[in-house]
Amino acid sequence: MLARELTLTDYLGAEQVSSAETHTILALARAAARISGALAKGKRATFAGHDNVHGEHVRDYDVMANDLFVAALRTAPGCAGVLSEELSDPLPTSPHANDLLVSLDPLDGSANLDSHGLCGSIFGLTPASGGVCAAALQPGERLLRAGYFLYSSATLLVLAGPQRVDLFLFDPALASFTLAEQNLRCPPQGKLYAVNEARVPKWSNAAQRWLAELKSSSTPEGAPRYSLRYTGALVADAHRVLLEGGVFAYPADAASGSGKLRLQYEANPMSFVFRAAGGAATTGERSPLEIEPTHAHARVPLVLGSRHEVSLFERAVRPSD
Repeated sequence: MLARELTLTDYLGAEQVSSAETHTILALARAAARISGALAKGKRATFAGHDNVHGEHVRDYDVMANDLFVAALRTAPGCAGVLSEELSDPLPTSPHANDLLVSLDPLDGSANLDSHGLCGSIFGLTPASGGVCAAALQPGERLLRAGYFLYSSATLLVLAGPQRVDLFLFDPALASFTLAEQNLRCPPQGKLYAVNEARVPKWSNAAQRWLAELKSSSTPEGAPRYSLRYTGALVADAHRVLLEGGVFAYPADAASGSGKLRLQYEANPMSFVFRAAGGAATTGERSPLEIEPTHAHARVPLVLGSRHEVSLFERAVRPSD
């Protein structure tokens, strides 16, 4: 069977992924396919009428995506619960399961849907043998698998194990994700940077200097080395960096002193993916995966991408000895 014809179900069987992980990943894929179908109808997002636990406006698509993922995960044997951006507390999904907790950003970049932009879904699978609430406070080093869905010109799944990252494309004719590329590797150095330029004046002086030096660097021919590419959706921006190399940066700033991205279901899964692909991720001081979270919705700064650019950031912002 050709790799491009290998369905996600066949792939998980061939890789001898555990039953609990297999059922959970397939449940996530079913929900993502339904989300993709809803987005393809083209309706612009509208305000759902309430804010989430973070005080952010919730859109109708946020609610839909969260509901679809939760409903799908309730059918997955071994899935004990969900920690979601859209839920104030970890949600048990089965009274009989204690294998896995799914950490989930159901619809990253949903604000882009106000104008039909890019968005995605982020997930991580963590052991839940100690219970759902305890699992929600485990460091990212305990992740078993992580990945994301990107809803774009194609709907794709990037799935990472500890040492490998593979890419799947959704085939509507088969109603299944099929393997498209294996063993993705993040280039050791890149040519693009993804930052919210509007927030840069509020960054620390060290972070601002790092970006200024990055932007002023040039190729041997004298052309600017880096180009800005930023969509406002972590999944979309990180995916491009993963494939082409470079850096995504959302450091702490004057408005978000502890960082803005959520540790458990944004920073950790994406850091896991980049590490498995040979890239790197940092808060500026250490890998997000090393952090012991103090609460389920903890926030952190996040810089991820090629090892070269991430190491430049770390050297720039760490206090000198």
